[in-house]
Amino acid sequence: MFLTVAIQVNAKVISNSGNSSTVKISIDGQRLKTFTNPNGTVSFYQAENIAVPLDGDFSVTNVTTGSLGSYTKNLINQPVALESEILKYSKPVYVKGLKIYTLFIFPVVSDGVIETVQFDLSITGSFDNSSRGDSKLDGMLEKSIINYSLIPKKYNSLKSSALAAAGPFESTEDWIKLSVNQNGVYRVTGAQLDASGYSVTGQASSNLHLYNAGGKALEVYNNEPRPEFNEVAIIIEDGGDGIFNTNDYFLFYGESLSRYVYDSTVQYVRHAYADNNIYWVSFSNLSSGHRMTTRDVSLNGVVGGSVDTTISRFEKRVHVEQDNMLRALVNNEIDDYYTWFWSNQTEMNFFVDASGIVPNDTVDITLVGKTIDTTGSIDEIGYIDLYINSVKGINKNCNLSGCTYQATNFINGSNSVLMELTFNNSINPYFDYMEYSYESYIQASLNKIEFALEPVTAAAEILLQPFSVEPLLLDISDPQNPVILEGGNLTGNVFTFYDQLSGIEYGHYSASQKNVNLSVSNIAYTTTKDLYTSSEQIDCFVVAPQIFENSMLEYINYRENQGNSLEFVSIEDIMDNFSFGLYDPTAIRDFLKNAYETYPTPRPSAVLFVGDANYDFKNYLSTNLPNYVPAYIHEYDHTSSDDNYVYFGSFGLLDSDTTYDTSQASFDIGYDMVSSRWPVRSSSEIAAVTAKFQEYESSADFGIWRNNITIVADDEYGSNNAEYFHTTQAETLENSHLPLVFNRDKIYLWEYPFVSGEKPDVNDAIVKSFNSGSLLVNYIGHGNPNVWAHENVFSVSDDLPRLQNEQNLPLVVAASCAIGFFDDPFREGMAERLLAMDASGCIGVISATRLVYSSDNSLFNRKLFDKLFYDDGLTICEAVYAAKIERQYNGGTPTPITNDRNYLYFGDPFTKLAIPYYDIQFTNAPDSFNALGKVTVSGEIIDANSNKVVQDGTLFVKVLDSEREKTYQLKDANGLVIREVDYSINGPVIYNGSVSVTGGDFTFEFIPPLDIGFGGNGAKISAYASLNNIDASGYVDSIAVADSIYTTSDSLGPEISIHFDGHPNFVSGDIVSKTDIARIQISDESGINLAGGLGHGLSLVIDNQTETAVNLNNLFESDKDSYQSGAVEYALSDLSGGSHNFKIKAWDNANNFTTYEFDLNINTNTDLEIVDLLNYPNPMQSSTRFSFTLTQAVEKFVLDIFTLSGKKINSFVRESLEPTYYDDIVWNGQDLDGDRVATEVYIYKATAHPSNGGKAVESFGKIILIN
Repeated sequence: MFLTVAIQVNAKVISNSGNSSTVKISIDGQRLKTFTNPNGTVSFYQAENIAVPLDGDFSVTNVTTGSLGSYTKNLINQPVALESEILKYSKPVYVKGLKIYTLFIFPVVSDGVIETVQFDLSITGSFDNSSRGDSKLDGMLEKSIINYSLIPKKYNSLKSSALAAAGPFESTEDWIKLSVNQNGVYRVTGAQLDASGYSVTGQASSNLHLYNAGGKALEVYNNEPRPEFNEVAIIIEDGGDGIFNTNDYFLFYGESLSRYVYDSTVQYVRHAYADNNIYWVSFSNLSSGHRMTTRDVSLNGVVGGSVDTTISRFEKRVHVEQDNMLRALVNNEIDDYYTWFWSNQTEMNFFVDASGIVPNDTVDITLVGKTIDTTGSIDEIGYIDLYINSVKGINKNCNLSGCTYQATNFINGSNSVLMELTFNNSINPYFDYMEYSYESYIQASLNKIEFALEPVTAAAEILLQPFSVEPLLLDISDPQNPVILEGGNLTGNVFTFYDQLSGIEYGHYSASQKNVNLSVSNIAYTTTKDLYTSSEQIDCFVVAPQIFENSMLEYINYRENQGNSLEFVSIEDIMDNFSFGLYDPTAIRDFLKNAYETYPTPRPSAVLFVGDANYDFKNYLSTNLPNYVPAYIHEYDHTSSDDNYVYFGSFGLLDSDTTYDTSQASFDIGYDMVSSRWPVRSSSEIAAVTAKFQEYESSADFGIWRNNITIVADDEYGSNNAEYFHTTQAETLENSHLPLVFNRDKIYLWEYPFVSGEKPDVNDAIVKSFNSGSLLVNYIGHGNPNVWAHENVFSVSDDLPRLQNEQNLPLVVAASCAIGFFDDPFREGMAERLLAMDASGCIGVISATRLVYSSDNSLFNRKLFDKLFYDDGLTICEAVYAAKIERQYNGGTPTPITNDRNYLYFGDPFTKLAIPYYDIQFTNAPDSFNALGKVTVSGEIIDANSNKVVQDGTLFVKVLDSEREKTYQLKDANGLVIREVDYSINGPVIYNGSVSVTGGDFTFEFIPPLDIGFGGNGAKISAYASLNNIDASGYVDSIAVADSIYTTSDSLGPEISIHFDGHPNFVSGDIVSKTDIARIQISDESGINLAGGLGHGLSLVIDNQTETAVNLNNLFESDKDSYQSGAVEYALSDLSGGSHNFKIKAWDNANNFTTYEFDLNINTNTDLEIVDLLNYPNPMQSSTRFSFTLTQAVEKFVLDIFTLSGKKINSFVRESLEPTYYDDIVWNGQDLDGDRVATEVYIYKATAHPSNGGKAVESFGKIILIN
């Protein structure tokens, strides 16, 4: 069960005595909530909760306040309201036998922020000791109730008060599904049923039942009635023995999903999602099966035995349609994924049939499409011009949705249709369908006809022709209860019958040859699970196709081992239960709604959809892609949102009972159910995604990346090249909705240069933020499923393959269009690729599936950050829905917000953002820095109650100078400034290192550089601690930078050395591999200058290309427990093979510098090589030394020496050698027996056996030995 916690309790109970407690509350200025008063001032408050017995009350006495702190960043420049009372209380909210009051604390006063409030809390009444029925409520109460320890903790499982409806498959699990695709009489044999896997042997004919639910798409709105699963009347032929054997059969009237429906009116219906109607067969002895009745249609069957009229004609209706495309607007934008069109050509020519037409009849024609009025008025040349058999249609009447015509020149048989559709240069016309009706003779084809007679009150003689045999005649006015009409007469080829016609509804008839019937398109035996009721309490449904069930077992077991209750529910079972076998997304919503309302409490509160989707439900585009879990696209909504599945009340509202009250910590989470999706296509992708969540939630992924937030903002280039708001929205998000404890990595596109119309440095910066690690990456700007921004920033094809971040997966939030477009049948979008990537990518994506708009994007983005970072206890999925529900209630009365509906969460419903768990408290921290003045900082790790966490670990520290304020000028096409935008970028890093945490305590030192920003007051110390099995974070901000400079005697630049793993003896010029990492070690007594002022940073120039010098400042990390030494690790993977020159320049904090230069040779051959096998001296006398370089690790290296005749005279063996240079083999001219060999030329052979088990390689040389 998912429970929203309004706040993380910041109260520490100092003492308890009965129902009285002394409470001390710590105020977190950065996490204060706000509301705006009518006068425009803003009230800042912190909310805590008090639980009271139902028959009791509470009182607060002896209120005292602690010391004052400075205004935090979120309070500066705000119209702060100064409240007259520090404490206020809400009205109570009743939760599971408890009465909950919210205590509002207003700590902001004129000269600062109150840091602590202490008071005595007294409770009256008695807590109910009976079961509350919700074991998971306990976790929420613990985090949000001040007096949690006084509340009894007994639970049981309660049934929902709603009464579950009986499911259609409650009576039996064994069913046989019959698929039909046209109207007519079908024959099904016992042998066919037997072949499906269901044995009919010995079944009584009376036990055979057939059911159908009408074959229409489900109504989208919840208040519309659901179809009824009715038994269908059939004809059964069993030879008269009452036993249905394999040689017996039954007949039934089946309906196509695309057909005319006749009652008091005429309506053409089509099913948007399915092609075949489904009829269900079961055998049950609980009642006798429903059989067709008969009616006399001889003249004797007519009232009075006489007729009022003779009918030989009827109004025949024809619907002609093809579904080939969706309508694309300007820029190929599609705004409706539900309505499919035939063509977008300006001229169409096709043929239609008018068989049986009465000559010269006036045919009524309807043409439906999207066209353009080019003249400004409705006249003969606008919209659609129609020609039938080359003759222009008459009585034209058009609008933008189509035209109506009449024509009198249709002929019996095939007729040509020519249409000319108007258009303009930017939007094509789109034609949907043609309908026409004409007076036709009741004319059979191959002894078969279906026809409908207009409502008229009359005793009618009805003539059908031509028939060669007497037909099976059915009244199908109620197609689930056909009636056999008996007593008709065949004279010649004319079949005559008599019937009493109703003046209210159409008379609908079917006549067909008795022994020539249609065959069903598929027969399948199935055991269907009843989903309407459950005896088990369920927290979360996993909805996926049946083929994914086994693949999801590991995930389900993983979550259930954590105490959650999950249930796998197949798409197939949902479609069978709630749309009676027809593929219909609304069935999924109906299932979830029923479960929410009727399953045992705590109610199911989450659903995970596992499977990709595409908007082409019926494969019109011939991609043949499976729709594993469909996107919910329907006629009343142009979004493609999984939110549509969890609207259980009014459409668009997440709260079905509309009782949510955002003004109180009410414990009504508002939304009914949350949803998330894994848009996966295979079991391997399921395994990859499951592994991601398991890894993310394990202690193995601890790291300073959890303290980093990356914010990417698009530049001004767009529709008018003045879109400054992307950056200002990013600034607002960062300044007002992100706690200061997090380090910001700002990537603002207008900070980067164009290169051939693109900004490749931005791509590198984003990839680096992924690979080096960010807790969250937030993008604001333009986008599509393939790329961010118009400059092709961060593309699926080029940049996703560069991600190597298995140990630090971020949550990606894209406040942009269509990044989450997961249901495109032609491409896999960015959001789904990021999630499904194996061992890289992200832990989740929050992004829009379709077109969205900047203003609403920004508001949702801010609310989302508020929920992610300030409402402790929420999962990522809950935070998304908490943001949406509060936005819906923003005006008091809940209102759907279409823009928010477009945003989906691709990820896991249980996963929480990996925000560090504990706090870091600085016990000794500076209030100012002095250039070159050593700073000592101490602190400890504490829990929520300010108790020290006694564990060992590592503290990662980053010290930053004050932010740099900047102004960007937007210019028009003439270069004139049209707007100036103020924003800030991060101050330079002063120190980046790590220190030991011992027993929860730490101390570290560093020296601020001479290049620090004098006079600033925004320096910051940011810290992250990784302990045994938990982590913590903390910060000190608003640190002043003094104008004074400490003196130093340091006049020497840093010491620099170069190292390569696997090449311990590296010297300049050696051979290395592209996969090697260069470790540049730097040390200095004053510490290393990372501020980079006036070029005083770490830089690398490769091959004298100074224009592409590499800034190494952000790659430098100090050695653990030292500010005086550290290293940069630089990958060689981007360099070409061959020789390269490296020049490294480093400055210390006192602005002394050192330059270090070396060469290396990159071997691009991935195979093992023995490079430069030589001996010296050569010729030799007393001895010679062999040297060589290995390009890969080897298991064994052998050097053999031979005479010219091939006799081995000596051998040297080395085991387990790393890829590096060697020169430790010396030969003294002796053989294996220790005897000196003669003066001669000798051959030597080196053989290397690779460690990876590959093929051994050899290298040869010659030695001249002189005695």
